[in-house]
Parts: sequence; structure tokens; C-alpha cells
Amino acid sequence: MRLIMILVLMVGVLNAEECFPRCRGGYICHDGECVSLCNPPCSQGERCTGDGECVPVDSPVSVLNSENEIVLPVERGMCRGVYVIRPVMETRIPGDFSGDDLLNLGSQLADAVASVMGDNVAVIFPSDRGVVDSCKARHVGIRIVSYHKSPGGMGRYSGRLVLLVALYGVGSRVPMSEVEVAVEGYMKWGDFRPLQKAVEKMCKRIRTELEYKDDKIQLNLSNKPWDEWVE
Repeated sequence: MRLIMILVLMVGVLNAEECFPRCRGGYICHDGECVSLCNPPCSQGERCTGDGECVPVDSPVSVLNSENEIVLPVERGMCRGVYVIRPVMETRIPGDFSGDDLLNLGSQLADAVASVMGDNVAVIFPSDRGVVDSCKARHVGIRIVSYHKSPGGMGRYSGRLVLLVALYGVGSRVPMSEVEVAVEGYMKWGDFRPLQKAVEKMCKRIRTELEYKDDKIQLNLSNKPWDEWVE
């Protein structure tokens, strides 16, 4: 009987042990297996950070090394010249939206801005903005100035979105340059679709007209009249 009890205790101790080898950053040991901190799992092209957030696979946020010590991008030689910070949309968007909806739309806006900022650029979450100072880099802030729905026929609405895109120098909290961009999306039903169409149109306008040159951002209005972006 005593031998049986010893075996039971030994099994219990083994089950309580941490995973070996130790789980890498973005994972936690649960019942002897490494499981992702991100729930639901990150989508394709993203990875889970040590804080349980999904970020692009090449986003230079801090990570844990093999000794579970935080290693900043500047120490890994992965700093970028410009960082685009995802906008926080919850406080400026009225309507019935899920957090995932707003996160996804904010990511689309940030990706559109990043696409015109050159090759040495990365998109980060606001919680990771410490990397901007540690890498002594410039950053772009995106702020939702306003959003509202305008009623159309047959119960439809068009969404009007206004953004402020600002470029900041190294260690500065005063913008080097900034532009305000406005669009009006196509008429759709409900809360989400008018906002979605406005964001899609905003991304198209940013990729068409926003320029980063001579150390500033600006709109090139020669390609398309402004009123064509607002229906």
C-alpha cells in the first residue's frame, strides 16, 4: 500500500511540473503542454506576444530570450526608421461594434499609412510605443477626428470618416507635419457596413494620395479631385 501511495505522489509531482523545454514567448504551460496566450488564436501573418496580443510577424516588439529576460528590438538589431501606431477607434466610433471589428479596421488604416512610408517601417500597437524611444525612431500617429452616418434611401446610411495623420520626429511630441483626410463611404445598411466602406475608401485614398517625402507627410491632390472621395 505504501508503495502505491509513493507512486501516486510521484505521478502527481510529474503532472505538476512545468513544460520542458520551457515554452517560448507568447505561450504558457498548461497541463504539460505549451498553449498560446492569445485566445482566439492569431490569424495568418500574425504572432502572439508575451502580453497575449496578436501582432504582425515582423512587428519589432519586445520579446523574451531563453532566460525569460525582455530583449528590446534595439538590442536585436531590428529597429525601424519609422513606426506607425494603430489608431484606437473605440472612443470615436458610435454604434454597435465588437472589439475585433474595430481592431481589424484600425489595423487596415495603419497598414495603409505604412504602405506609403517606405521600406524601413513597421506597424505597432499603442502599448508597444516604447519601442519608438528605444530605437530613436520617428513615428506616425493616426487619430479619428470624427465619424458619423448620414441617412440615405431605403434605410441605408453612408459613413463619413475624417482622419488626422501626423508625423513625429525622434523624441518629439510635436508633429513635424500632419494632414487631415476625409472620405464618405457608400450607402449600406446597419452600423458596421457604412463604417467598413468608409474605412475601405479611406485606405484607398491614403494609398493614392498620401506621400512621405522631404521629411514630411502630405497629400498629393493632383491624382484625383477631393470631392470624388466624398459622395
